[in-house]
Amino acid sequence: MEIKQLLDTTATELNKLKPTATEQLKPHEQDILYTTLSDLVNNQFRPWYCQAFASLGSERVLELASLARADGKDKCKYFSFLLKKENTCIK
Repeated sequence: MEIKQLLDTTATELNKLKPTATEQLKPHEQDILYTTLSDLVNNQFRPWYCQAFASLGSERVLELASLARADGKDKCKYFSFLLKKENTCIK
C-alpha cells in the first residue's frame, strides 16, 4: 500500500510541473520571446522553438536561455539541447 501511495504522490507532483492550458503562451507571446532570444535560436527551426516555448512557458525558457548564455561554449547549440532535454522531461 505504501508503494502505491508513493507512486500516486509522485505522479501528482509530476503533473504539477506540466504547464496547464492557462500557462501556455499565446502566439504573439511566442513571437516576442523568439525575438528576445534571437541570439540563441536558428530561424530554420522557428516552429520547433515556438512549440518548445509554448510547452515550457516563458519563465522556464528564459531561465534556460540565461544558463546557455552563461555556461555554453556554443550558446545556440547548448540552448537547443537544454530545451530538448526539458521537453522530454515534461512529456
